[in-house]
Amino acid sequence: MKAPTLPYFLFNILLLIQSLALTTPIAHKSASCAKLNPRIEWRSLSEVQREKWISSVKCLGSIKHRRLSHIAQDVLLDGKHSIYDDFSYAHNAMQKSAHSNPYFLPWHRWFLYLFDTATREICGYKGPTPYWDWSQDSVSLLDSPVFDSSPSHGLGESGDCSEDRDCTITSGALVAPFFSLSFPIPHVLRRNLSLNTWADLGGGAHNQTIGAETVHNITSSFAGDFFRFQHKLTLMHNHIHNFVGGDLAGVCPKPISEETCEDNDYAGYTPNDPIFSLSIDIISGKILFLKILTAFRESL
Repeated sequence: MKAPTLPYFLFNILLLIQSLALTTPIAHKSASCAKLNPRIEWRSLSEVQREKWISSVKCLGSIKHRRLSHIAQDVLLDGKHSIYDDFSYAHNAMQKSAHSNPYFLPWHRWFLYLFDTATREICGYKGPTPYWDWSQDSVSLLDSPVFDSSPSHGLGESGDCSEDRDCTITSGALVAPFFSLSFPIPHVLRRNLSLNTWADLGGGAHNQTIGAETVHNITSSFAGDFFRFQHKLTLMHNHIHNFVGGDLAGVCPKPISEETCEDNDYAGYTPNDPIFSLSIDIISGKILFLKILTAFRESL
């Protein structure tokens, strides 16, 4: 395991700076890329490749430190949090700035790049960058290979949602005590797979709204109308969060009440679930940016 080359309590500050930098025009320079890291869909990875990626995630979660807070009154957050927790904290801090607006795609692309870089430079991961093409599973989301129960190379199934278990996952390689989370309070990973959608997402079961045809229509049908495109894209993206449920849906762990969760804007800790980095990649990476930019420019 390599030691961090950067004080990670400053990590989130850099995320904010880089987010703002996206709005600043820069001069383009010709440059060559020494090496391209392939992006491979989860079901195409070997079991060994899956295990190594999950191990790098757990590695980030094992490196603890104190860190700065974005709240002016709190110089340091109490306790020790992990480098993995930093990503969740940063995402929540940018919940209102990097969502439901034109920054959504490029900001999350940069977020994923930083996460991928951390797995490599800090935890020594050398494999491909995985993603989950959930449109391939739209016919049977609950049977997706992403929800594998293997204790070595599986991300786990739906959690135990009995009253005292709070949908804690009980299978896969991310169960306690091997993986734990700090935000908004210390807890273990939770998941609640459900095809039932929320009314504000437009109705219909989740698997009826994320198929290949829907993805194609959203990415191809709104030239000249960026804001309509953004709205539809956000709804599709929300379906995956809410289908997986638990941490990925921004549901606060017990004993935090739903009212307290909303009042404190805790809904942005969705990267708590490592499936976040797999599921968001199809949105931020597979979408053709030329189409997006064209739609945006023609809407001005």
